[in-house]
Order: sequence, then C-alpha cells, then structure tokens
Amino acid sequence: MPIQSSAAQRTLRAIPAIRAFSLIELLVVVALLGVFVRMAMPGFVSALESNRRSTITNRLMEDLAVARLQALSISSSMVLCPSDSASSVTYRCAASTDWSNGWYVYAGTSIVVAPATISASAVLRAPQPLPSGWKMDASLSSPGTYVNLDARSSSTKYGHFTIYRSGYSTTAGCVALSATARARAYQANVGSGVVSPSNDPC
Repeated sequence: MPIQSSAAQRTLRAIPAIRAFSLIELLVVVALLGVFVRMAMPGFVSALESNRRSTITNRLMEDLAVARLQALSISSSMVLCPSDSASSVTYRCAASTDWSNGWYVYAGTSIVVAPATISASAVLRAPQPLPSGWKMDASLSSPGTYVNLDARSSSTKYGHFTIYRSGYSTTAGCVALSATARARAYQANVGSGVVSPSNDPC
C-alpha cells in the first residue's frame, strides 16, 4: 500500500468538510417559505384582479368611444349589444343585462336590437368573452339590453356598467354612460359582502 506524503496529507486536512443540512433545518426552511407564500398570496390575487378589471373597463371605454366617433363620422346610429353565446345565428344579440359573453359594436338603430341579418361589414367589434368567473352587468334605461349612440352624439340608453369577479370582488369597475354619450370610468367598493347584481356599488 503506497504511503501518502506529508504534503498530500496536509492538503487533505486543509480542505474543509462539507456539512449538509439536517432534516430539521430543511423543514424549518419549508415552513418559513409556506408562511411567506401565504402572506404574499392575497396581495398577488388583489393585483391580478385589479389588472383584469382595468383591462375589461378599458376595452368597454374604448368601444364606446369608437362607436361615438363612428356615429359622428358616418352620421348614423351605432349600437352596442351583449352577445348571445348560446345562439348559432351569426351576429346575434342577447336580450339580457348580462354582458359577460362580450358585446357587438355595429352600425344600426335603436330598433335593431338583434342584428341577425346584418352584414359582417356593419360590425365594428366582435364579442370577446370576459375571463372565466368575471361578469359585467348593465344597468341602463329601459329596456336596458343595448346601447344606442346616434349621429347627434347622444344616447337613448344611459346608465352604468358594473364589472367584477363573481362571488369574490368587493371592488367593482364602473363605467357610467350619460345621455350625451360620454362615458366615465371609476371604481366603487361595496359596504359589506361581495359585488353582485343585488349588491351593486356603482
């Protein structure tokens, strides 16, 4: 058996021993990580909800502005109406105050509530359904199932829209539409409970 030199032995002794984590130390680290994640989760969920609420609000505000400008430009009425996702008919509006399936923006009149026969060229915006779990309710003047913006920059349907995550939101995104076809976005909180059609803070 070869005998190691004294220099080699000194080199080996100079190398520090590698110390592994004990099981208890690993469990403590995992527990601390769990605590930090639980503390950060509400803030993350709140930020995600706020971002989605703003995205939906901005989309509606943009479409209302586009429809108003188009009505002025072509001297003709423009309509926004909720999509009837259950219908197999192209360009079919829903007779509903629930706009969660998205909405159409099309050239028409207040009489044309269900544009089942209009051409594709008359449609400026096709529906984009809201993310899963999100709702948008319309509280508009009767019948409240569509918005009509005429060439005189006025709206025969005015009121507000409420945007929220169903069953969870305590804050709603609100879009108010005036009789002069001008839209205003803001946020509102419920006093207690969560936002719903019967607990509308807008």
